Amino acid sequence: MKVTLYVYALLKEKTGWDSKVVELERNYARLADILESTPELKNAILVDNDIDRHFIVLLNGRNIRLLKGLDTPIADGDRIDIFPPAGGG
Repeated sequence: MKVTLYVYALLKEKTGWDSKVVELERNYARLADILESTPELKNAILVDNDIDRHFIVLLNGRNIRLLKGLDTPIADGDRIDIFPPAGGG
């Protein structure tokens, strides 16, 4: 299975990439599995084993908080966009 991750703003600096294709050798995965395979992203967005509430994570345009959070099922070809907290003033 292949999933494409896109990160924005500050996350580009923290991860060292703006998009990444993650390949898993199985047909079923959860969002948590995808994050396990990208430790630089996992370390940047998780707090106390959950996604920091300031980050917005979209699976094919749908907010994962309205789905199953880290247990959201991921399918081959899915797109995951991760937005850091807005800054500025």
